[in-house]
Amino acid sequence: MAVRVAVSDPLPRFRRGIIQTLRDAGYEVDSPPDLMAWAPASARSVVFLTLSSGAEWALLRQIHQAGRASTIAVVNDLSATTYARALQEGAGAAIERAAEPEALIAVLEAVVRGYALLPIEVVRVLTTMARTPIPVTAGLPDRERDWLRRLAAGATVRDLAEHAGYSEP
Repeated sequence: MAVRVAVSDPLPRFRRGIIQTLRDAGYEVDSPPDLMAWAPASARSVVFLTLSSGAEWALLRQIHQAGRASTIAVVNDLSATTYARALQEGAGAAIERAAEPEALIAVLEAVVRGYALLPIEVVRVLTTMARTPIPVTAGLPDRERDWLRRLAAGATVRDLAEHAGYSEP
């Protein structure tokens, strides 16, 4: 069975570059507006998903939880912590946005075979995660981080709503 590949990136030029690289390697590639509808659970599918905002991180979790596709996180900063967080959130692998085409293909081929190419620094982070948890607020907007801090400190949802200026109709 052929592997279906999708690319999701907010920048059209970058998205087209990944698509062309993958097509040149012989893959059939789409750029669907709705990734959840694109990847039925029964098909072998891989999604290249650029993670540049909290919404994309949430979409990564949603795709993973639905079991719809294997996801390769595309990130600007491929630090060991960011890579480990992407894996923790459900990505099968991660790649830096500035990666060479050969690296893009190598990561895709590994994921298709059920493997992940991990830099040694990432393995070290993953093996020490029990002692050093990755902060889950890293990709959240400041406002949402503030809400989480307030909730952790004992505030109620009503308190948050009042502080934010929301009221009941």
